[in-house]
Amino acid sequence: MRNLVVYRPRTLLEDFFGKESSFFNFPNFGFPEFREIDKVEETKEKYLVSVEIPGFEKEEIDVGIKGGTLEVKAKQEKGGKVTRNFAGSYTFPGIDESGVSSSYERGILSVVLPKLEPTPIEEPEIKKIEVK
Repeated sequence: MRNLVVYRPRTLLEDFFGKESSFFNFPNFGFPEFREIDKVEETKEKYLVSVEIPGFEKEEIDVGIKGGTLEVKAKQEKGGKVTRNFAGSYTFPGIDESGVSSSYERGILSVVLPKLEPTPIEEPEIKKIEVK
């Protein structure tokens, strides 16, 4: 299993008071939340990715993939203003982009990323050259 991490800088106040302090329970004013992927499972056929983003509706979540990079974005608006925002991108090697699927249930986004079939590398035939 591989652990992929998205960078989330901490502030000086979070270091001092702790991230879970009630002092920080205010809206993020439209800035994206960054967090680690909660779980990545790798099998021979696929990657199974789980990201915990509670409080969003399915319609507020966008999942896309391009060039092996999975992008997850979620945005909540109230009265035309962004109240919560989540963004993350994660890169996986050798993905079959046409077979990627996702589901969202009980605050957990699950994404299945099938791997491409490995193609055997053929050794080129050695051509004999006559020495004169």
